[in-house]
Amino acid sequence: MRVHVFSRSNWYEPHRIRQQLAMLISTNYLVEYHSPENKKNELDFDLPININLNEFLFIKKFASLPIISLINAIILFFYTKFVVRQGDVVFNFSPELIFIPKIPDVKIYSFINDDFTSMSPKISAWWMKYMMEKMALNARATLYVSTKLISKYKCSKTILFYPWTDVRNFVMPKVTKKNIILYWGYISLAFDFSVLEQMAIQIHQCSLNMKILLVGPVESSV
Repeated sequence: MRVHVFSRSNWYEPHRIRQQLAMLISTNYLVEYHSPENKKNELDFDLPININLNEFLFIKKFASLPIISLINAIILFFYTKFVVRQGDVVFNFSPELIFIPKIPDVKIYSFINDDFTSMSPKISAWWMKYMMEKMALNARATLYVSTKLISKYKCSKTILFYPWTDVRNFVMPKVTKKNIILYWGYISLAFDFSVLEQMAIQIHQCSLNMKILLVGPVESSV
C-alpha cells in the first residue's frame, strides 16, 4: 500500500500541514507527494527516504477561472487514474481533484485547511465553492482545521484536525490580563496587512498595552 498526497504546493515551499502530514505518514508508509512542481528554492529541506516527489501538469495562469480550472481537473483525473493503484490511500489538498477515477479499494480523504472561496476573485468564487463542496463530498471522510470550514463545506463524515501536541491534558495557566494578539500560520501575500495596520493604529491611539505577534514561515515575496 502506498499513500498519496495531492497538493498545489511545491514540496520545497515553507512547510505547512500537507508536508508535515506527509512526513508523519512516511515514518511507516511509502508516501508519493504529487504537485505541479517540486523545484528547490532557497529553503533546502531534506527529503525523507520514504517520500517520493512527483509532478503533474497544471495551468497556473488564471487557474481560478472556471474554464482553466476545469481543464486542470480533467488533467488531474487522468493523472490520478495513472498513478494510484488498488489498495492505495489518498490525502487530497487540491480542489481540482473533483472527478474521482474508479479504482477498487482506494480510500480518499480530503483535507480542507483554508477557505479558498473567500480568497478567490468574485468572478470565480462560485466555482471555487462548488469544487470545495465536491472535494468534501467525494471523499471517504474530510478533515478540517476549524468548525467554520465544517459548516461551509459539509460532507457525510467530518473530522476536526487540530494541530497536535505531545503533551496530554494540556491546560493553559490562568492569566489575569491578556495583552497579546497572536497570528500563528503561514504568512503570505494573501495576508491582509492593511487590517493589521489598522489594528496597530487603534491600539496606539487608545494607549492600550498590547502587542501583535505574527508567528510562522514567511513567503519570500512578503
